[in-house]
Amino acid sequence: MHTENSQKQIAILKAGETFAALREETGDFDNWFCQAMGLDHHQVQVIEIYRGEPLPPWQTLSTALITGSHSMVTDRDAWMLTTQDWLRKAVSQSLPVLGICFGHQLLAEAFGGEVSWNLSGREIGTHQVSLTAEGQKDKLLGRLPVFFHAHLAHQQSVTKLPEGARLLATSDQDCHQAFAYGSAYGLQFHPEFNELVMLRYIELLESELRQEGADPGTIKAQICPTPEARSLLSKFATWFR
Repeated sequence: MHTENSQKQIAILKAGETFAALREETGDFDNWFCQAMGLDHHQVQVIEIYRGEPLPPWQTLSTALITGSHSMVTDRDAWMLTTQDWLRKAVSQSLPVLGICFGHQLLAEAFGGEVSWNLSGREIGTHQVSLTAEGQKDKLLGRLPVFFHAHLAHQQSVTKLPEGARLLATSDQDCHQAFAYGSAYGLQFHPEFNELVMLRYIELLESELRQEGADPGTIKAQICPTPEARSLLSKFATWFR
C-alpha cells in the first residue's frame, strides 16, 4: 500500500553487530547511524537482515540505509543474496538507498560490480578522501571539500563498479570510495564513526594489525575529527524525511 511520504519510514538495514565490548560502551551500528542523522531510534525502522528478518515493502519507506558488518560480501550468505534482490527492485523504483562499507560493497555487487580483498591490505584509521570531478558536481557529495578526512575500517573493496555507476570519491588505498548508481549511493568510508569508535576499532584489532605489519600507535595518532564525512548521513536523511 502506498502512503504519503511524510508517513513513510527510514529503514536501517542492519548487516551485523560491532564488537561486544564496543556495543556496551557506545551502542551498535544502528545507534551510530541515528546519532549521525540526528534522529531518535523510534524514528527509524531497524531490520536485522543478518538474522534473516524480512525486508519491508519498499513502497512503505522514504529511504533505506545499509550498515557496515564484520561479515564479508564474498561469503554470499543467503541473507545477503535476498537483500541484493530487494535492492535491485527498490532502486529500480527509485527508492533512495545509502550503503556504508559492507553496504557499499553489497550495493555494488547487486548491480553487477565486483568485490574482493583489497590488494593493498586493510585500510583502517582516519584517511584523506578525494572527490572526483563527478563527485564535485554531485548533489550529495558536491558540497564537501575536494579533499576531506574520513574514518575507515575494511579489508574488502569494490574492485569493479557496476556498469553505468558514477565514481564520486577515491583514496590512496581504494579507488572506489564512493559511487552512485541510479537512486543508490555507496560509501566505503564510515560517516557514522566518531573519533572514539575509530580509536576503539584500532585498539580491538591491535594484535591483527601488528601481525599485518602495521603500527597501531601511528594509526591512532592520525585520528582526527571528520565533520565533512559525518555530515553526509544527516544530509541524506534530511532529503527524504
